[in-house]
Amino acid sequence: MKKELFDELLESAREMVDIREGKKKAARITRYKALDPKSIRARSGLTQERFASLLGIKLSTYRNWEQGRRVPQGPAQVLLMVADYAPGIIREAIRAQREERPASGISAYEGARTNYERKVTNQPLSENRAWSNSSLQNISSRFLN
Repeated sequence: MKKELFDELLESAREMVDIREGKKKAARITRYKALDPKSIRARSGLTQERFASLLGIKLSTYRNWEQGRRVPQGPAQVLLMVADYAPGIIREAIRAQREERPASGISAYEGARTNYERKVTNQPLSENRAWSNSSLQNISSRFLN
């Protein structure tokens, strides 16, 4: 490592210690609402098994979250935030999975995209069956705004 980069890293570490000890104020503090997987699942009306399956995680992992032994990270945390913000989306996803199966010769990915475009955007599929930018923006805006 170059000396100047090491010195910068060392200074950052010293600054962190000063902030923790109260000698210096942090430039900014970001706080996130603590997620409660158990209450989120309870509002969805799903069992632990079904909720874990829907999130694509092992049941034991989910149970560890509910019991506070582990904390969801990364994509799992985002999925829980979506489930917390819009609990109905979980049931909608399950219903769509049960009711609509992709036609033969179409992958599950294509089938999911087809169902999304038909139900939410009311836009026809493009010729090459690729996600359009407007579809991606529509999905993003539903969850990020």
